[in-house]
Amino acid sequence: MVAGTMVVGGVAATRAGEQLLEAAVREHARLVYRVTYSILRNHHDAEDATQETFVRALRYRTKLGEIDDIRAWLARIAWRVAVDDDRFIAQQTSRPTGAFDPGGTLPWRCRTAARDQ
Repeated sequence: MVAGTMVVGGVAATRAGEQLLEAAVREHARLVYRVTYSILRNHHDAEDATQETFVRALRYRTKLGEIDDIRAWLARIAWRVAVDDDRFIAQQTSRPTGAFDPGGTLPWRCRTAARDQ
């Protein structure tokens, strides 16, 4: 019986976490997108990074009730995801982040920074 109670409690915690995450997605999706877009400067990359942010948040859905400021927490995850993606894009093009890229394969922010130097 005790083990059954723990399972039921775990299911309840998971459902509560999923409801909190669903509310967070509805409320903060635009913020997360703006954070990722400000770094990546590409609509499609920012959408992918936004989705990855919420996938990472999904891993911690049972602990969402413990987080004091979900908005700041999601913004920080979004920032880290976008920075990681920016580094990955730079590595895939065999150029350092910020290298001048007249062909337009690097994110806009990188091309602008290199041109302004």
